[in-house]
Amino acid sequence: DASHIVLSFGADRIAFARKGDTEIWAAEANGQNPRHLLSGGPGETFQFLLWSPGGDRLLFERYSVGRLSRTVSPVGGSGTPAETLEQQDRWTCESIDSRSGKILDAEENIQFDSAYELSDGRLYYPTNESYAELKRARLMTVKTDLATGRFLGTPTLAANFNAGVASSISASADGKKVAAVLERRTADVFEASINPVGPPLGAPNRVTHRSGNAYPHAWTPLGDAILFESGRSSPDAIYEQKVTFVAEDRFGGELLARLPEPSAMAEFTPDGKWILFMEFSDRPQHPDAIYRVPAGGGAPAQVVTKGAIDEFHCSISGSGICVVRETLNRKQFV
Repeated sequence: DASHIVLSFGADRIAFARKGDTEIWAAEANGQNPRHLLSGGPGETFQFLLWSPGGDRLLFERYSVGRLSRTVSPVGGSGTPAETLEQQDRWTCESIDSRSGKILDAEENIQFDSAYELSDGRLYYPTNESYAELKRARLMTVKTDLATGRFLGTPTLAANFNAGVASSISASADGKKVAAVLERRTADVFEASINPVGPPLGAPNRVTHRSGNAYPHAWTPLGDAILFESGRSSPDAIYEQKVTFVAEDRFGGELLARLPEPSAMAEFTPDGKWILFMEFSDRPQHPDAIYRVPAGGGAPAQVVTKGAIDEFHCSISGSGICVVRETLNRKQFV
């Protein structure tokens, strides 16, 4: 039932977890002379193991299932305070003597499932953070004490990965190169024909490729291209892509408008002369706004509005209009 099996730098010993990751063991490389080093407490498991360069200690992640605590939220419309249960899990990066099983150091609130330690004591590990639907992977580094594994400072950012998840960290012997396995997930745009009989949709065709997240919002009046926003270059900007197959590793799409803040939700005006889109901002002094740009591209210009913009939509009919919903005085929808 061994798991998390790792070979020492000298290739003469192995370390592994047992009994559902609740115990840490060490043995010779051929599996002989196994030694029990550590057992976890109730609700604790060991999620990761790593030999130090000298082979005299092991680095591991201890995960503790947190207790459920009740949180009371403010009184809502019902007049009754709402209670929710929250679980506070605990992650600890620890160092253990590979012979005696003595704990040498413990660093609280350090979470990773992959790491690499160099012979000079530098430790590299990834952090994978989530904000709503956004995932961000970073490479962190910290200098450690070679004898105990104790952190000699605060971990600092070594690099930003263009990915959502990073794992399987490794490094060259001289410490000049670090490698990682990166996981990238992007939203791409597809189009398909609508069939009057038979299957409702025809075979889908990919419109964008590896362009960062891309979200479609409208067709051109002629139906030969799609408007979408993409974060291929920060911040999100407005693009137009002809409905033809785009070769792999080629972005495709013509840039129509880019602003200092993220842009999205592009639509054509009913007469087909303008493209309207929203500019979004997290800054209170810079409220969301509607901009327009000529159908063929050009300089964006802000559309005059009165209140805070919620959303807008345009008719696909050539004789239709556009409708915008605004909030006036923070309480009146218009």
